[in-house]
Amino acid sequence: MEKKLRLMMSTNATWANSGYATMAKQLLPRMKKEGYAVAANNFYGQEGGVFELDGIKNYPKIASAWGDDSLFHHQRDFKADIAFTNQDIWTMDYQLLKGMNRFIPIVPIDHEPAPPRVLERLRIAYRIVTYSKFGHQMLLNENLHSTY
Repeated sequence: MEKKLRLMMSTNATWANSGYATMAKQLLPRMKKEGYAVAANNFYGQEGGVFELDGIKNYPKIASAWGDDSLFHHQRDFKADIAFTNQDIWTMDYQLLKGMNRFIPIVPIDHEPAPPRVLERLRIAYRIVTYSKFGHQMLLNENLHSTY
């Protein structure tokens, strides 16, 4: 049975050769299997048009190399309730992120302290998911809660 929430993830295309692509290759099918409508905003590894692969709608980047503009617009086209980002968020336009529905970054935190550009964007997130206990702790040090 399809669940009501519609999920979009900004990431590298699942067929690309990167760590983010590897994560997307694991996460997106699991979300789909759980019954969610799922789409990917592929800011790396896809050019051209929109297509569906294994029940997941795939959108290409538009102008920004980091996919912030395409995530903003494609989220609206797909009517996504949640916009996950599976990428470094310090590159993304703050104002575009601010205008997204339930922006949830799945984010690496690999500096001590966490960089100001990352923290600025995390403060507007609906929820935060960190990769590591270290990242989780760095965010707690900044009064930000994350799920590890």
